[in-house]
Amino acid sequence: MQDGLQSDDFIDRASIKTQSGDLYFGGVNGFNFFNPDRLIQNTYIPRIYITDFKIYGKSQLPGKQGSVLSEHISFINNVIIKYNQSVITFEYNAINYIVPEKNQYAYILEGFDKNWRFVGNERKANYTNLDPGNYIFKVKAANSEGKWNNKPAIIHLTITPPWWKTLWFKVFSFLLFIIILISIYYVRVRNIKAINKKLEIEVINRTKDIEHANSELQKRNEKIAYQNSELIQQKEEINVQKEKILKQNEVLELKNKELSDLNKTKDRFFSIIAHDLKNPLSSIISFSELIQHTKDISKDKIDKYIKIIFSSAKNLFGLLENLLNWARTQTGAIKYIPKEISVSGLIMENYTLLKSIARSKEIEFNVDLQGDYSIYADENMINTALRNIITNAIKFTHRGGSIYISAKKENRNVVISVEDTGIGISQDIINNLFKIDESITTVGTEREIGTGLGLIVSNEFVRKNNGEIIVDSKPNKGSRFSIILPLKSSKNNKQ
Repeated sequence: MQDGLQSDDFIDRASIKTQSGDLYFGGVNGFNFFNPDRLIQNTYIPRIYITDFKIYGKSQLPGKQGSVLSEHISFINNVIIKYNQSVITFEYNAINYIVPEKNQYAYILEGFDKNWRFVGNERKANYTNLDPGNYIFKVKAANSEGKWNNKPAIIHLTITPPWWKTLWFKVFSFLLFIIILISIYYVRVRNIKAINKKLEIEVINRTKDIEHANSELQKRNEKIAYQNSELIQQKEEINVQKEKILKQNEVLELKNKELSDLNKTKDRFFSIIAHDLKNPLSSIISFSELIQHTKDISKDKIDKYIKIIFSSAKNLFGLLENLLNWARTQTGAIKYIPKEISVSGLIMENYTLLKSIARSKEIEFNVDLQGDYSIYADENMINTALRNIITNAIKFTHRGGSIYISAKKENRNVVISVEDTGIGISQDIINNLFKIDESITTVGTEREIGTGLGLIVSNEFVRKNNGEIIVDSKPNKGSRFSIILPLKSSKNNKQ
């Protein structure tokens, strides 16, 4: 055997100690003897080397067409690959010839693994479908006595993102959206002004017609007395025309009021854009200028600035998504398409989608379903509302906190609740959560930005599906958002 033993099996009491201190032990295939005083420990600490780097199982050889390496993997410190090359393998080996079969290995990919992976004598590490970003691969080894080399071999790994996830594409998309939004607004205002002008002209023309008709009636009264009956009939027609004009005036006043309300909503709408887009956009511009104009800037600072720019762009994208949904609800561009939906399936879909975000903040994320209930509603609307509420819970819960999602039946309704142990909400803010003219900007536990517009969109979507959102919260003690929707039936789900 590798340890010099005749077998793993020894015979009971088949042992002896000689006067020289030698110990003899009998086994099924002979005997073994040794002197404890002459045992030598293996104190050699093996050095570890990374011997190969593979992409999709193919070794990357320096100088070969398509290889990402300019030198052998053991001589370089950094490797850069594309997002579609993220299935990789590191191979490594320890330089130790004293019972090398018992060398032990451990590795970690910082940025992906949370702890070291102790893999025995396995001499390769596989990773699949890694997200774009920066990682550090470390591997260390121990000899046959379990003595570890605390100086691991290190490779810095960078996975570049696809073009549609780059900063310039997100900035371009944002600017394009703003241009479209402003164009829609000006077209709408121009159309309303044209309608008002047309109504004014029509009122003037009708008024002139009435005055002319009155003049003709007076002449006919003077000339023909026997036409009184016809005159009464004509007067009745004039009254009808007057009523029509009055109704048209009422319509015109209503249009003017709608235009005034639209202007107020527009003012608040652009106030949200100006206030909530200013800070992240300023961050993007400022740190972009720093990267562009600062000489001899270190890679660490560049990475730091890029992370800040990415975070700001991500906040902008979330805000724009909510603004777009709100604008679509105001113009009726979102179609209401109800169907039968499984509540548990809806909850588990969002739980699976968002659990990694909660885990990144070390938040305990649990689900409790008392049964599987069906509702008749627009799946996209309810899904958007539930995702907004869960995202807010993650955003406003401190690291190490907890979020609890449940669903239960109450009378003829199903209640989906999202509870958290976050920062909570005061009653004054709760009273204004779902008002566009009172939209409030709030900062998350780790400086995440929120405008409250997502909750406004969520509330409109839930109301569209015959439901309501109930909020119960206390500052510094957490919040509970409950979506109440009618259970599936053939009567109460008709719009």
